Amino acid sequence: MVAVDALTGRQIWKTYVIPDVPKPAGKNAKGTQQFTPSGGGVWNSPTLDPAHRALYVGTGDAYTKPAYKTTDAILALDMDNGKVLWSVQDLAGDAWVVSCIIERNALENCPKDAGPDFDFGASPILRNLANGKTILVAAQKSGIIWAHDPDHKGAVVWKTSVASKQPGPQGQVNFGGAADERNAYFGLDSGGIVALSLQNGERLWFTDIQPDAGRHGGHDAAVSIIPGVLFSGGWDGVLRALSTNDGKILWTFDMLRDFETVNGVPAKGGSMGASGPTIAGGMVFAGAGYPGVQEGRDGNRPAGLRPGRDYRKSSSKNSCGLRSAGLRSLSMILNSARRIFPEIVFGRSENSRRRTRLKGASRPRMKPNNSRASSLLGS
Repeated sequence: MVAVDALTGRQIWKTYVIPDVPKPAGKNAKGTQQFTPSGGGVWNSPTLDPAHRALYVGTGDAYTKPAYKTTDAILALDMDNGKVLWSVQDLAGDAWVVSCIIERNALENCPKDAGPDFDFGASPILRNLANGKTILVAAQKSGIIWAHDPDHKGAVVWKTSVASKQPGPQGQVNFGGAADERNAYFGLDSGGIVALSLQNGERLWFTDIQPDAGRHGGHDAAVSIIPGVLFSGGWDGVLRALSTNDGKILWTFDMLRDFETVNGVPAKGGSMGASGPTIAGGMVFAGAGYPGVQEGRDGNRPAGLRPGRDYRKSSSKNSCGLRSAGLRSLSMILNSARRIFPEIVFGRSENSRRRTRLKGASRPRMKPNNSRASSLLGS
């Protein structure tokens, strides 16, 4: 971790996840010298805690045996000098590298008795509870969601598994969840969205989401929320809005198509497998086209969705793949208007250009509400 002056770029402090100097630790089958300790990569953006003058990160696995105590861990660092305030290792002994994947045919670099590759790929979520306490919620690739107490050196408050079986190296929860005053929400690689109580980790609801035939399933990308609505982009190229109350799908938008753009550059949508949607000023912004490591669909299309059309009289799906079930979702949360629905701003499909606004439909003005916007970006 490095802190730099935002105005000059001057380094203020630097802290290593593994402070020990690596030492020779034998050679692999091809005679290449290996070193230990190693690993502990940070895949996520730090979470800031001004009240404690601290920042928190989740770390990845080790690359060689033995796995250092700060791998697969949650670390708290002093914001002013980078000193490690505390660390909690949630999984010990996890040493793994990409060559451990059998299909890559490079097992000579794989540690003996390799671990399961259960990094913390998502940024920890810091929330205040109704009882005045603070918790730090961290999602591990294993599918275990951990709640730590930052006031007691990261002591575990609760943990909940959201995996029906142990996942492989692809993980179950990868790039980020979101939380409101009551619950935490996560997309699952196996497909679907889950909500957990911040108080005790109890599963409140689960919405199973499976792709159309021929499309890649799973929700590894970070999810984002505004009061009442969760937004999630899937490997199948579909952006969805769900109710945070019960997980009901409010509307969907299919990115897997060609689009006309405002700057004339040919564009197509693709998979969403890393960063989550950004919500600000009454608009939803999302990028589509992430192949990643799971053979997702590539693409080059950012999109902005805004209120504007009344589809109350439309059938189950309109020409842009939006469901009429979502007519009251985004609108009611953003400005309490009932006749609002998303339309493309940055890109416009051939079919959507032929749509006409229904007679008598109003177009309420949106007021920016950035103070309540929420965006979580994956790493």
